[in-house]
Amino acid sequence: MSEKSQDKTKRKAINAITKYKPVYKLSFVIEDLLDDIEGDTEILVNQLPAIKNRISRRFNNGVVIFWIKSKYISKLGKAYPLINVFFQVKPNYKKVYEELCDLMHPVDIKIYTSNLTQEDNERWCKAVKKQKLHNLESVYNCNNLRRFAVRNINQDIYK
Repeated sequence: MSEKSQDKTKRKAINAITKYKPVYKLSFVIEDLLDDIEGDTEILVNQLPAIKNRISRRFNNGVVIFWIKSKYISKLGKAYPLINVFFQVKPNYKKVYEELCDLMHPVDIKIYTSNLTQEDNERWCKAVKKQKLHNLESVYNCNNLRRFAVRNINQDIYK
């Protein structure tokens, strides 16, 4: 029996987190979700390839993993875009923020950062394995959005 597309995505994401062992995570969201979310989301979708390219080139001293998802806010009654970026090496968060602001202008963004332990990575993998993947088409208004990408594989610090 062949593997479903969603199962394949989950498997690849879990394998990447397990293999590359990221220790830093940056999440970014659109700052003002109440004001023109559709237009802001369109800018985000259009800039995603540039965001992936610029972040992975600028921070090329380790593997960078991008995970695109959505987060539901009950107060708003809808889901909003959320991008997670995992790093093997601690990035300069100020520079990441500047790059993102430059690419996302005029949309204001907010970033959240966290250090990851092995347990955090294992918990993330378990959650991805058991949960259903988010319906990105309904949030991003785009039907061919890649939710997962691994960059700078040749810069793996654990090779």
